[in-house]
Amino acid sequence: MEGMTLVILAAGKGSRFGGLKQLHTFQPQNATLAEFAIWDALQVGFDYFVAIVSEETKVYFEKVFEKLHIADRACCVLQKTDNFFQNRTKPLGTGHALLSAVDAIHTPFVIVNGDDFYGREAYRLARTFLQNNKKDFALVGYPLRETLSENGYVSRGLCSTNGSCVLSIDEHTHIERVGDAIVSGEGEQRIELDPEVFVSMNFWILPHSILYELEERWQFFFKHLKNPQKDEFFLPNAIRDISEEKGIPIRLLKNLSESWLGITYAGDVEKAQKVLLEKTVSGIYPKKF
Repeated sequence: MEGMTLVILAAGKGSRFGGLKQLHTFQPQNATLAEFAIWDALQVGFDYFVAIVSEETKVYFEKVFEKLHIADRACCVLQKTDNFFQNRTKPLGTGHALLSAVDAIHTPFVIVNGDDFYGREAYRLARTFLQNNKKDFALVGYPLRETLSENGYVSRGLCSTNGSCVLSIDEHTHIERVGDAIVSGEGEQRIELDPEVFVSMNFWILPHSILYELEERWQFFFKHLKNPQKDEFFLPNAIRDISEEKGIPIRLLKNLSESWLGITYAGDVEKAQKVLLEKTVSGIYPKKF
């Protein structure tokens, strides 16, 4: 099967936001950020769509697929906690989420967060990469300064690069703006970060073959669990390990023409709404999808 697939992670809980971020809608489209992602991907030529959902988000995505007339090439896949994990309510991580959709993905693919806005340029970059590179991994990155929240700290993966290749992704779990500086950590452990460093916002561009490697790593993770109630199988970590073991480069595709938008906190909604409305008024998006 030829073509490209967009996979949307939409089964998270959104604890800091205070609800299901994936279902928050923006006007005048009355659309979620995931719907903007699907629209952008359609405009640049993506062929298939997979939403990895929870019971709470499944119905919404089914309706979106119908509304956009792509139900014949789109599907929803539930991310469930394996029966082995009794009483566990927390999802098992983004790597496990992707494996939930293995049977629905048949082409090279892009996987994104369902509660983030990446801009159409991100999907253009991904399309061009997939058309010209069938083996390497890639991610779309943004300058750190463009990915902060005015309403609290954020977690970001800072990319160390050599040319266009990502050498490592350094996870920082507490980044915020303090005065004119961007800092990581708290108290005496704070360090100042370069605002121009590129960060991964979990916009991954991957060949279909990675799914087989991912399954092997999931089996290893499952056998060596230390805390069945909390441990998670993270996709970025698995991609890093596969890249290192197989010698497959991770390419950095820099999105310098559009800003990332997210709604980590409820207070982030106002900014996102303003930017999306400006893009609608300028004609980038129609008033109704």
